[in-house]
Amino acid sequence: MYKMWLFNNKKKKERKDMIKYGRKWTPRMVVYQQKCGEVLKRIEDESGVKPGDPGMFKHYQAAVKRVMAELDDDELEKVKETVEEWSNNCPPPEIQAQVTRKKGPAYMEHFPNKMWRQCRMRVFVMLAWKNEKGEVLFGMHNDNEALGDRDSFMKMKDWEDIEPVWQECRGMGWRSSGMPLLLDITDTKLEEKKAMVRAFLTSHYWICSGKDKAVVPWSAIVHSQDDFMAQVYLLADVDLKEPSKLQNWDTTALLQFWHARQERGEGPTFLFKAWKNTDGDMVPSVISGKSPSPQACIGRK
Repeated sequence: MYKMWLFNNKKKKERKDMIKYGRKWTPRMVVYQQKCGEVLKRIEDESGVKPGDPGMFKHYQAAVKRVMAELDDDELEKVKETVEEWSNNCPPPEIQAQVTRKKGPAYMEHFPNKMWRQCRMRVFVMLAWKNEKGEVLFGMHNDNEALGDRDSFMKMKDWEDIEPVWQECRGMGWRSSGMPLLLDITDTKLEEKKAMVRAFLTSHYWICSGKDKAVVPWSAIVHSQDDFMAQVYLLADVDLKEPSKLQNWDTTALLQFWHARQERGEGPTFLFKAWKNTDGDMVPSVISGKSPSPQACIGRK
């Protein structure tokens, strides 16, 4: 805690990098990962401290040490082999997912900043990963506007042109097996929220039409919302526009509204009821009103 306070409050030119990519695994760290449930239960049984309580950490090392002391020689040898494997190659996907959740945002902030400062190189990151539940997530990170005399990449390029190609490149085929999920948007920047609205609506439009590359007719949707969607999926005090023209309040309100519907699980989060074909005719949705099981997530990391 004190180290982080000093880091945050010292003069900027005196700061040293606290971001470290990768880690050197130790036997104790491996045992905790592999026997986390046993360690936490032992702490709770012996001290009454439950997982997440403020006093948990002070019991951690002693509990792991006792668990390690109970391992036989063969188990200890396997732990040592695991240490070498995780340190020299990589830990298993479920451990990587934990690192993504805990450190991914910091990595994404740090790397483009470092590339700009050291190499004068601008970086726009497109992401795809699986979380600890095995759900496929995708997103983007763009901080160029804060790094110098350039606009945001997402202001200069239409994300709708890039997103379909990225969907194909990541090769996860999630659209055929379920609806997109929205993540929490706390601390998300405006341009990223606009991109999330665009990706969310575009994905649902593709699902409605049954066509992965169907062009979303934003102008027609704006002028004839009732032809495309039921008002239950929209907010009365938000005028839906082409996503790049939405204001911060509008994007925040829409994403929070859809996220709340998703969390309640009371019917579909969103559905288009019809789409417009190349002849300009309105065509009913190819799916029913029942939402498929969600498989992929839209958000920022």
